[in-house]
Amino acid sequence: HAELLATEIAELNAVVVCCAVAATEGEATFYLGRNHHLSSLNQEMAESWGDSQGEITVTKRRLHNILDEHQISPSFAVLSLDIEGVDFEVLNDLINNSNYRPDWIIIEWGHTIFEATMEDSRVTPAVRSEYAIVGGTFSNIFLKRKKSIA
Repeated sequence: HAELLATEIAELNAVVVCCAVAATEGEATFYLGRNHHLSSLNQEMAESWGDSQGEITVTKRRLHNILDEHQISPSFAVLSLDIEGVDFEVLNDLINNSNYRPDWIIIEWGHTIFEATMEDSRVTPAVRSEYAIVGGTFSNIFLKRKKSIA
């Protein structure tokens, strides 16, 4: 779907990077979900809405390497993560292993949003020390960098 996406956003100042974002680099199996927007590196996530429609091998890349490649400033305004089951792995890798520190992070938390806490085992101590939950929706939470909380 990368070609379709590139066509649809052609008028924007944006770049489509054709890879799976993960906490490690290399190749991986990508599970094709019942609906294309439910596909994932996480088989359980891809099949959570029905049988998988197959699988393909994809290149996976770490987010901070992609940001480096595109010369993104280490401090930027908003990072939104909705990566079908690997959101926390990517967030933790970014904060634990790079200098990138977005002011705001929107992350898909799951279906228990009202129980969201920074003590969640999916969040590393580094993320806990730098960010606080300041709001949410049905399935997303909004994290604000503590340094910029007034």
